[in-house]
Amino acid sequence: MVDTADVVVVGGGVIGTSIACALASAGVRRVTLLEKGALASGASGRSSALVRMHYTNDCYSADRHAILGPVRGIDGLYLATAFSGSGFKIAPAVGTCLAELITEGRTRTVDITAFRPERFAEGRRIEGRHPYAPRRDHVEPAR
Repeated sequence: MVDTADVVVVGGGVIGTSIACALASAGVRRVTLLEKGALASGASGRSSALVRMHYTNDCYSADRHAILGPVRGIDGLYLATAFSGSGFKIAPAVGTCLAELITEGRTRTVDITAFRPERFAEGRRIEGRHPYAPRRDHVEPAR
């Protein structure tokens, strides 16, 4: 186990692995990827071959879109979450964008500002002509 790192990526699914790879490609020397089990053993492993398996916890955001970007008030903490099984389709792009954001302070490849975490507190959920809808069997968690 390493004692220090320039960047620690928590979660070794397809998104976390793509972020770690993009950071290394961008020249970050000490990237540590943490995963409690084997790489891609969580949702990424269950999404292989595009077969929708039973997920005990779908990870949706309130507007059913990913959450990408820095967390206000916690220096150096970035989120890439709430893909709910669909992140494998865009993992390389997410990895590149998060690596740019972490190393340069902004993204160059794709503008991801619409996906920033604070959009919910600002009342700026992402809405479009074809919104995502929950599965028919989805039940919102009790609050």
